[in-house]
Parts: sequence; structure tokens; C-alpha cells
Amino acid sequence: MSYRAFFGLKSKPFAADLPLDAILKTEDLQEVQQRILYTIDLGAIALVTGEVGAGKSTALRWVCGGLHPSRYKPLWVTATSGSILEVYRHRQNGNARRH
Repeated sequence: MSYRAFFGLKSKPFAADLPLDAILKTEDLQEVQQRILYTIDLGAIALVTGEVGAGKSTALRWVCGGLHPSRYKPLWVTATSGSILEVYRHRQNGNARRH
């Protein structure tokens, strides 16, 4: 028996394409939102780190989903050393994916 059948799930609960309205709004998620929005207000760059499977990408997708698309264009850079120069290189070369 699969875990989905065991728990009565109709779809994969941790899929990358999980609809934003299906994401559980926890206190931790709302704290990430506040920190990212503060970073945006400062005009700064954020670095999000955490254990594998902690929900970093999901949290960022949820926060970015609430931003006005004509005003903001999130730029995701993955597998980076965190160097600001590396971020600029990704942006210039178009190696970052846009959401």
C-alpha cells in the first residue's frame, strides 16, 4: 500500500507544483513571509537556507505568489555560494529561473 492510499491523499502532498492555496499557512511560513517582505522593502537580497525538505522553496513560492506580478519579478538563484557577484552573474547571464 502506498503512503497516498494509506493516508487517503488524492495527490502528492509535497509536489513542486502544489497550488498556493493548498499550502498550509503555519506560523513559521508567516514569519518567512514577514522577513522576505521586509527584505523587499529594504531593496535588499535575501539568502534562504535550511535543511533539505524544510520547505524553503515552498515558502518562497507562497510569498512570491502574493506579490503583484507587474511590480515584482522574483529571481531564483539556486546552488550558489551566496556571493553577491555570483548572484549578479546569474542575473546577467540569464541562468536564474524566473517565477
